[in-house]
Amino acid sequence: MLTRMLFRNLITQEEFNQINSLNLQTFQPAEAKLHEKNSRCVTEKQVSFA
Repeated sequence: MLTRMLFRNLITQEEFNQINSLNLQTFQPAEAKLHEKNSRCVTEKQVSFA
């Protein structure tokens, strides 16, 4: 959901990064690693949503 909001320009990159950071603090360690990996793809704009 957060990624879609970013790509639809509903939030800024800075807002995305702030929320993403809070999400990483919330997830369990194993889930955080997966979430962090996916986040890097988003910030590098390798993922696109129609």
